[in-house]
Amino acid sequence: DNTTSSSMDVSWDPVVDATSYDVSWSESGSSVVLDSQSVNDNAVTLSQLSPHTTYVVTVTSKGTNSKLLAEGSVPGTTDEGSSPVPQNVEAISTGPWSIQVTWDMPSNPNGVITGYKLTFTHHHHWIQIDLHSL
Repeated sequence: DNTTSSSMDVSWDPVVDATSYDVSWSESGSSVVLDSQSVNDNAVTLSQLSPHTTYVVTVTSKGTNSKLLAEGSVPGTTDEGSSPVPQNVEAISTGPWSIQVTWDMPSNPNGVITGYKLTFTHHHHWIQIDLHSL
């Protein structure tokens, strides 16, 4: 199955005598159904999902006269997305040759942040510092 930061392909074994499948999904730990759709095939692509989020996907198979044949649920997690820029960035001079740079992590990082890149200019030269293990 293919997964991106905003979509997830879900497939399942066909159910004998099924004429359609109802697919619904919610965030893991929540009983609120975010969306649902009815399909005639045994596969569907869920879209407009949030990055780095675990969803519980429920598939219900129906036969003639909408008779319930089977139901099952499975978790799936979307990939990490691009991290938004840090918030409240401040640079304060702490001496003639030093500055202190502080920032807040994004409120929704779209994944696990493992470091930052600090880029600045000094005498018209770009300097980049990688900050890891935060």
